[in-house]
Amino acid sequence: MGLDDWLAEQISAQNWRRIRLARREALAVLVPGPDAHDNVARWLKTHPGHTAVRGWLIHLDAFRGHSVVDAGVEWLDVTPRVGRYDLDFLWWPGTDAAYWRLAQEVARG
Repeated sequence: MGLDDWLAEQISAQNWRRIRLARREALAVLVPGPDAHDNVARWLKTHPGHTAVRGWLIHLDAFRGHSVVDAGVEWLDVTPRVGRYDLDFLWWPGTDAAYWRLAQEVARG
């Protein structure tokens, strides 16, 4: 099964979560940039009990690679954006290594 088929199957099964943006105060300490994966890596350095969750943002019929933080109680998006709206996030259940392999394949087209 290819990535496109897997994504479609996950959407049909509603295997996604609505993710909220971390509080402004928390993001101010982080000084986040535009790359979600880098922001999560920076966040984890100062929040040792948290873990990275890899996956894709769902926007209309498009998917964009993204990472969020599992803070134990909830998942948080630590990448700033205009507005405070929640995002739909489809998480990758496999390993980080498998996620990065898929991301490289998608980037190569």
